[in-house]
Amino acid sequence: MSDDYSLLRALIREEMEYYGKHMGKGSQSLGSGSGAEVEIDAWMEELQTIEGQIQQIQSTPRNMYGSGDTKKLDDLNDRKAEIEYQIQSLQDIL
Repeated sequence: MSDDYSLLRALIREEMEYYGKHMGKGSQSLGSGSGAEVEIDAWMEELQTIEGQIQQIQSTPRNMYGSGDTKKLDDLNDRKAEIEYQIQSLQDIL
């Protein structure tokens, strides 16, 4: 799954470099950065959802945790870190 996003980032970067070289105005003036901005917005929405789930689990009293809740919390924290990395990578493109 992560490989798909790496390919997408590479394609966006290649498009931006192409327009930057051939048009001489930089990529953002041509709008190719807007695709990355839309993707960042989508990642931010998913990040907010995951942060809400994490807060919900963390606010649950410890004695009410189910056996799968700690694993779910670990998985959510891992996913949060992955999303933050994706967002940072896209912001580096812009």
